[in-house]
Amino acid sequence: MYKSVLRPLLFKFDPEFMHNLSLKGFNILGQFFLLRELLSALMRKSEPCLHFHYQNLVFPNLVGLAAGYDKNGMLVPAAERLGFGFIEIGSVTALQSRGNPKSRLFRFPNNFALVNRMGLNNDGAKRVSKALARKKRYLHIPLLINIAKSNHPKISKQLAIYDYCYSFRRLYPLADLLVINISCPNVKGGKTFENPDILENLLFHLEKTRASIKKDMNLKTLPPILLKIGSNVSDRQLEEILEITLKFELNGVVLANTFPTKLIKNVPLPQGGLSGRPIFNRVHHLIAHTAEYVNYDPNFLIIGVGGILSPTDAIKLLMAGAHLIEVFTGLVYAGPFLPKNINQRLASLCKKEKLKTANELLTFLHEIKR
Repeated sequence: MYKSVLRPLLFKFDPEFMHNLSLKGFNILGQFFLLRELLSALMRKSEPCLHFHYQNLVFPNLVGLAAGYDKNGMLVPAAERLGFGFIEIGSVTALQSRGNPKSRLFRFPNNFALVNRMGLNNDGAKRVSKALARKKRYLHIPLLINIAKSNHPKISKQLAIYDYCYSFRRLYPLADLLVINISCPNVKGGKTFENPDILENLLFHLEKTRASIKKDMNLKTLPPILLKIGSNVSDRQLEEILEITLKFELNGVVLANTFPTKLIKNVPLPQGGLSGRPIFNRVHHLIAHTAEYVNYDPNFLIIGVGGILSPTDAIKLLMAGAHLIEVFTGLVYAGPFLPKNINQRLASLCKKEKLKTANELLTFLHEIKR
């Protein structure tokens, strides 16, 4: 029904307008107990065999909402009821930003793709942290917070490092996992930190900030930290980034961000970041290469995102070496029941293979790949 009736109707409206409308709608639904429970009954697939354990965290299932959909954490109260096992909000930046001029979000239905040049529009680390402090009590799934460099022309070089550190300090205590976005193609200097020397400098200062937070708050343990990498890095660049990631003992990576160049043949594309079906194979390759590089270390978390439009796509990325997967563009083209459909397929696979948890499922899938 979604693909044949609702999607053609929704696609008659501006993409960003519909995106904002969906955020506001689910935000309202998430504020009322009975409506939250109705959503849960319709959209959740909850079984013990889908539970994934990582460090002290329990993910009810392997499917998360990707960063970019919910910049400011509006969906936090409703995310679990929408069928997700976790939610990644952001990117959040130190400074509030209205983003790039409109129009800045484009659909390409024949290719199951989106192009965005949103420009990191968000409320800023201070406002987002205050809002999350109120909302997080309603959340019973892991919260990932994605931070990036502020979209401001004067913030560069060492000032950009301090910009990241401010957001880190503000948001780290609220996150179950923190994601450092070094690969935004839609702002000036957004991909600068994929340079190995600059990345090392950034992670050095973030480690100092992390130690300071730990001391100031008298904490024994702190949330894991992941690095979000672009989809257009070469294998050699990926290996350099992974080497630095391991050197600073980060906990994993998110693969991958949107692709900043044209991948669709004979289709003129506006400038921006490409997501959806055209980048799936690239993301699959990056995940497989990363998993092999870290020798399928279960402690090195790999989150796969990019081009997942079906349960089959999700299983392919999990087989490649991912531990968790995220969706965004797939929700636009496959509809809001995509997480539930993926989880139903994974639960069926667990029952078929007599697997008790998602950890066992991942071991099974990774062994098939190897």
